[in-house]
Amino acid sequence: IRPGDRLLLVGDSLAQGLSVPLKQLATDQKVTFFGDSRVSTRIDQWSVQPWLAADVTTFGPSFIVVSLGTNDMKLANPLGEQPALNSLVANLRNTGAIILWLSPPTMPFTDNGVRSMLDSSVPLQFRSDQLTIPRGSDGIHPTTVGYAGWAGLLWQYLARGGGSTKRRNAVR
Repeated sequence: IRPGDRLLLVGDSLAQGLSVPLKQLATDQKVTFFGDSRVSTRIDQWSVQPWLAADVTTFGPSFIVVSLGTNDMKLANPLGEQPALNSLVANLRNTGAIILWLSPPTMPFTDNGVRSMLDSSVPLQFRSDQLTIPRGSDGIHPTTVGYAGWAGLLWQYLARGGGSTKRRNAVR
């Protein structure tokens, strides 16, 4: 990512928390930033709602970072989300932007296949589950410091060209 790029962050409440530190990093690096987060949303909702298309049309991103999957982990059968994930990934690819998916960080509940579904379906992934992120009292959402550190590592990944390859996992 470099000056003049346009970074769109979309997703659930984790995207909401990442928006503040990412916006600051983007501003510091002369990258235009827009965040669209919808609390408690899942992959299937983003695949059918007009939110993403509106964001892409209005904002015209060169990079799209997606933070989805955590709420899908709570479903009885998250693998049933595969068709919605395939549709969402296809829609993202059609934007012409570089797409980076943030895998859900470790959670205090079981992953019944969401990470493996993402591994097999998304073109480029930042492995947030390999990071130690300070959490708030719910054990799910990072603290302010946790969000800042996570955003900083994500920004380093983007700045190193992590978004320029077809598939690469983030470093720890």
